[in-house]
Amino acid sequence: YTAAMPAELLQRLIAPYENLSSDYVIPAGNRNYRLQYSHVYSQRLHSMRAQLEALARERWPSLPLRRISEIVTGERCIVVGTLFKDMPLKPSILSEIGEDQQVEPPPVPECCVSDKDRLILEDDLQRIQLVGDIAKERLVTGIVLAVLGKEPDEARGRFQVEEHLFAQPAPQPQWLPLEPEPEQDIWLAVVSGLHLGDPAEDVLRLRLLVQRLTCSLIPSDSMRQSAASVVRLLIAGNSLAKSTQDQESHSRALYLSKKAAVTSAAGVSRLDSLVSELAASIPVDLMPGEFDPSGYFLPQQPLHHCMLPQSGRYSSLNLVTNPYRFRLADWHILATSGQTVKDVKKFSNIRDPLDLMEGTLRWRHLAPTAPDTLGCFPFYESDPLLLDFSPHLYIAGNQASFGHRLVKDAAGQETLLVSVPAFADTGECALVGLRSRRVRRLLLSAEGFHGAGRRADAEVPMDTD
Repeated sequence: YTAAMPAELLQRLIAPYENLSSDYVIPAGNRNYRLQYSHVYSQRLHSMRAQLEALARERWPSLPLRRISEIVTGERCIVVGTLFKDMPLKPSILSEIGEDQQVEPPPVPECCVSDKDRLILEDDLQRIQLVGDIAKERLVTGIVLAVLGKEPDEARGRFQVEEHLFAQPAPQPQWLPLEPEPEQDIWLAVVSGLHLGDPAEDVLRLRLLVQRLTCSLIPSDSMRQSAASVVRLLIAGNSLAKSTQDQESHSRALYLSKKAAVTSAAGVSRLDSLVSELAASIPVDLMPGEFDPSGYFLPQQPLHHCMLPQSGRYSSLNLVTNPYRFRLADWHILATSGQTVKDVKKFSNIRDPLDLMEGTLRWRHLAPTAPDTLGCFPFYESDPLLLDFSPHLYIAGNQASFGHRLVKDAAGQETLLVSVPAFADTGECALVGLRSRRVRRLLLSAEGFHGAGRRADAEVPMDTD
């Protein structure tokens, strides 16, 4: 973690790195779209059932474990299953068909929660509605849990919940924290939502980002040393703007949509130029996002290298999946471009991105709403979106607000959560200290060039300790 810094040359600090996302890479030959999605839920339940049953026996040792088909009316028992949330406001496939037929669809609300929502518990054979002491507004489809309660004589077909529990936290890889050096931290930079190709693209703000991370045109020695201590840049999706797509792109091949193809090509060219400048100075991990030219299904596969002929020449450019797991300086890091978090937000009343991220850790699934309302591959033998580890750092890009939180689970394991908004909207990116566990918000604004005594960038500390 050291680097020589002669007076005439400033050398960027380095940190050991390893890509751990092999489980998210799906070879083209293994993408079988003929499989039924029921296998996804079956595999999810099968993977978590044994652990939940063991936890339930430990917590309620005197009560029997039942399958839904074995429930005896009036008997208190424990049942393990997968949640399905019946929501009248949830978008319907009929609306999508209406759009194709040029029929005006009903407006889709930002939040689909209503008083008419119902929670239903399913296992391999049967389902039953859940009522009672369970916060349906804070839960979503796809969560696997154990419930304690009974089916009352007067309300058959309904399970009166008294308590419920989720699986125990996933084990965390061993972490050897770096020795603190008060004079020199090393940082991971995170930016998302560049929205290149948008007519309202802020070119000056993007130039400030490049200059800040590449140590160019920075007059102050202290600022140059600070920039050189950034060991890696993570671009967490939505590098292209939504305007580079149109409605046809979701239902037709891109080569059939001439206008969309031209707009996307211009955006990709802008991305290639920008990333080539960055990769010439700093290692860059480029994740796909909702609006980027990658597949719709999760895990999204890396952007194809042929799209980036300029930046692809640099070995420092790493085209990665979404989600993306990697190790940097002994930190095990999990990053997502934000679709998983935003979809849970849409179908619950949880508004804070950090609460949503904490929920996915608690439920031990990165995308519980997939495949119900979020696209994913029809996995058959295993579900890579199941969390079999607890990260040291969990990042979500393209969120509504900037924030961070250090959370501790029931096993005493600590995870640093960081939510990052779209750079195009806020001019904000995150700096995470790999020695200090501090989080800083880097603000980049063109206003700094128009106000006397004002800087074009500013670091706002958001210490976790």
